[in-house]
Amino acid sequence: QALESAVAEIESGLSLPSASKRRLSQLRMSIRELKRGIEKQASYLTDVISPDARRRRSRQKLAEKFDAACRLISATASRKGIEIENDIPVELKSVPMFPAELIVVFSNLLTNAVKASDHEGRVRATAKNDREGQVVVTLENTGVAVDPNEGERWFQPFESTTVETDPVLGQGMGMGLPITRNLLEDYGAAIRFAVPSRGFSTALQITFPK
Repeated sequence: QALESAVAEIESGLSLPSASKRRLSQLRMSIRELKRGIEKQASYLTDVISPDARRRRSRQKLAEKFDAACRLISATASRKGIEIENDIPVELKSVPMFPAELIVVFSNLLTNAVKASDHEGRVRATAKNDREGQVVVTLENTGVAVDPNEGERWFQPFESTTVETDPVLGQGMGMGLPITRNLLEDYGAAIRFAVPSRGFSTALQITFPK
C-alpha cells in the first residue's frame, strides 16, 4: 500500500514527460496487482491455519470452501486466461470435517486442474446428490486429458506430468492426489477420475458418504 501511494504521489506531483507518466502508471498498476495477490494469499492462509479452521469438525459448505481455495489459485489462472467456475449449489455440505482439510483438498485439485488446462481454458466445479443421497463433487478441466480407465496411475506417489515450474503452483512431485485420497478416505469419502462432460478433457469426482 505504501509503494502504491508513493508512486501515485510521484505521478501526480511532478511535471514529467508523457512517456514517463505512462511508465509510472504501469508501475502503479503492477504494484496494485501485487498487493491484490498478497491479500488473496493472506486470506487463504487465514482460512487454512487459523485456530478455528483446525479446532472442530463440522459439515462444511462445499461452495464456500471451494471459493476459499480459489483465492490461492485465481491470480495464476487469470494470467493463463483460465476461467474457474464454481457451480456447486450453496446448500450442499461435506461430511463433518475440519474446514482446513476441505480447503486443502480443493486447493490440490485446483492446482492440478490449472496446470493441466490450456491457455484460455476452463475449470468447472459442480456437485449434486446421487440416488443414495451421497454428495458427489465433480471438478473438470480442459487441456491435458486423463483416461478414466488409467486414472488409478495418478494416485500413485511421484506420478506427475508437470515439467514447468510456477511460483504459485510449483512443479509438482506427484504427491497431491495421493495425499488428497488419503485425507478423504479418513472420512469415508472416495475420489476417482470420471468421464468428463462435453467440452472438458478431464474430470475428477469426490463422493462423500451420507
